[in-house]
Order: sequence, then C-alpha cells, then structure tokens
Amino acid sequence: MKPDFAALQAVAEACLEAGSESPSRLALHRMLLTPAEEIARRARVAAEALAGLPAATRTIPVRGKVGGGSLPEAEIPSTALAVRPLRMSAEEPARRLRTGRPPAVGAIREGEARLAVRAALPEQDERLIRALRRALS
Repeated sequence: MKPDFAALQAVAEACLEAGSESPSRLALHRMLLTPAEEIARRARVAAEALAGLPAATRTIPVRGKVGGGSLPEAEIPSTALAVRPLRMSAEEPARRLRTGRPPAVGAIREGEARLAVRAALPEQDERLIRALRRALS
C-alpha cells in the first residue's frame, strides 16, 4: 500500500475506533476537545515552571484558529504563554525554539514570544518547558 493511502487509512481507522465517547488517538481531536480551562491551567503551570529565569512570563487568553483550508474562520478559546526575555530580544529565544530539537514555533507580539499552549499535547508540556529553559539561558 502506498504511504499516502496507508496514512489515510490509519486516520480513518482511528476516527472509527474513537467513536463519540472514547478518547481519540488523533492529536487534532485531542487538541480541539481539551476544555479551555485545562489549557489555561497548563499555561499557568508552564509559566510557574519558568520562574527564576531572566524573563517575565504571563498567560494570555486568546482565540486560536482551528484550521486553514477546511475551517478558515473557525476559532476556539485558548491560552498563550507569553515570555518577555530580560537580557535579549524576544526574537532570540523564538529563533532558538524554532531551531531546537524538537522545534517549537510561536509568534512575536509586542516584544514577547508567545506560544499557543493548545498546539501542544499535555505529554509534550515538560519537553516544551525544558526547551524554553534552554532558549532563555
């Protein structure tokens, strides 16, 4: 079976397997179905984990975009983690995150590097915090 068809089949099987009451294995479903309160809690935990680094951190309520082509105007309530470095521009930790392993991509707004917490799965939070610690040091 060609790789493209194998990937489509795996997604279709995961959707069928998940049903309407079972937790989905699909990352997108998990991200979309996570309550906004849980996203905000995870953002607060991450901000607290960065205490003591040369940066000011805060959480910001945001409206996240659901998708491009299929849902171009759909939005979902979320929370961003905003990091304002004290010893470098916001562009430097953003660059370090983009080029790190694994990479993390955010946006620069008003002198802050902002990361959409909903775009990461809960099991990736610790890796993201470690990457932020490295990027800010």
